[in-house]
Amino acid sequence: MYQKRSYFIFLSIGKITSFQKQDLIDDQKITKNLVKINHFKWKGKEGKEKQKIGKWEGYWKNKVQKIGGYYDNQGLKQGLWYEEYENFWDYAQIVYVGIYHNGIQRNRWDTIMNNNIIGGGNYDHNGKKTGKWVELHLNYFKQNYVYCDATYEGEYLDGIKQGYWQTFLSKKIIGGGFYNQVGQKDGFWIELNDNFSLYLIEIIHCGNQVIYKGNYKNGLQIGIWEIVIVYDGKQIYIGGGSFDDNGKKNGRWVDLAIDWLNGNKEIFYIGDYKNGQKIGQWNIHNWYNKSIGGGEFQEGIKDGIWIDVHDDWRPGWRQIIYHGEYQMRKKIGTWKILENSDKQISGGDYNEYGMKNGKWFEPDEKWDKKIWNSFMKVNIRMVQKSVNGIVQII
Repeated sequence: MYQKRSYFIFLSIGKITSFQKQDLIDDQKITKNLVKINHFKWKGKEGKEKQKIGKWEGYWKNKVQKIGGYYDNQGLKQGLWYEEYENFWDYAQIVYVGIYHNGIQRNRWDTIMNNNIIGGGNYDHNGKKTGKWVELHLNYFKQNYVYCDATYEGEYLDGIKQGYWQTFLSKKIIGGGFYNQVGQKDGFWIELNDNFSLYLIEIIHCGNQVIYKGNYKNGLQIGIWEIVIVYDGKQIYIGGGSFDDNGKKNGRWVDLAIDWLNGNKEIFYIGDYKNGQKIGQWNIHNWYNKSIGGGEFQEGIKDGIWIDVHDDWRPGWRQIIYHGEYQMRKKIGTWKILENSDKQISGGDYNEYGMKNGKWFEPDEKWDKKIWNSFMKVNIRMVQKSVNGIVQII
């Protein structure tokens, strides 16, 4: 299967690769905004009480953008404003455009990218969303040959989502579900992974095209949930498990690595949950269902002998693992660092507090990244040549 897939393309997404090394989905969402935090700045005047007054403008990488508006002397937004998208970056330079009245959003607001309206809706006099809205997927962006143009369409009532909401991808329905009267998901839902993305080039059959299917009850996931991946136009089951009536995972689960198919680990975690906590033996498998690591959990905490996978573990590339012992989450004693499962390349000792102690030898990650970047640049040029100009190298 790997021969049909083009792993060299991932790093070309650019800034997205800066948030691949996350252990939790929530952390991943937070880190996704770090690019914006580092490069997007607001500049304007302040009053005597440090309130914002007058004209304020948004800057991206020290260049002024068509983003901003005016504050009155009380620090309230007034009139026409252009506001940046939550995940604004080089390939998602998206703005929200509309009117403020005494600091409250009113009437029609449009979502605009490259001078095209891609979403939006209306606010009532209290600044609450009302009527039909088109909202963007968390990972909405467009870059040459890779993109995510997923949108959510449905109704708001008094600021709360109501009724059936549809998920569109390239203007085709791909998922969705129902919200009850208090804005909670109910019934059967089809949802996209937070990092869902597609490729424009036919020879590339990879991407973070992960979809979740299952039922909600009053906002809680219940029953069996399936994890599928879109591959060659077909949906292939690759993971999942069951939630109890309290929305907690129970029984046998096949989880995916958080950075699944996003330039890094294409691996599965297989084991049991009890009341939402991992218990017993958990195994780490690669795409070929070969065990590459794992260990024991005690009430959700790693304990005993473990084989961990490096954050930059990649199929068919430098595959680094860590072999050693946990004592109630803390690493203790000697840990070996191995390459390709059997070649020890480094390691060292941890003290009783789980801190590195004494002499340590660790992999040179800069070397690894340099080689990986070089590898990808060469292969991206190969793609450019093979598709006769469809791809532009930036």
